[in-house]
Amino acid sequence: MYVSGDTNTANIVINHTGQYPNSFSLAGINISISADELQELNKLIIYPTATTNSITIETGNRYKTIDYRIYNLTGQLVSEASNKSNQSTTVEVSHHAPGNYFIQVGNAKDYMMYKFCKD
Repeated sequence: MYVSGDTNTANIVINHTGQYPNSFSLAGINISISADELQELNKLIIYPTATTNSITIETGNRYKTIDYRIYNLTGQLVSEASNKSNQSTTVEVSHHAPGNYFIQVGNAKDYMMYKFCKD
């Protein structure tokens, strides 16, 4: 976690380390965030892991904009797109050949990689 800002405001960034702390203190101010609220802030869900038509990306409030790139198992980029929506995006994969793929979701500073199977 790090804090930046002037004396009137603060920007707090919590980096995910596998555990969700749910409270902390900042300059004598106690701040509590429920585990559910913190999970919503860090939310990135991609489903289903096996599909014939499409996959859904749910980002909650993690990103203002998202980019995604789909790679085949040899690392070749097979499709990519940018989406301004920060809640839920449906990605059509029906035109891809059956097989295993990786989808990279995020932005230039922060991204996650997931595997899915196109039946």
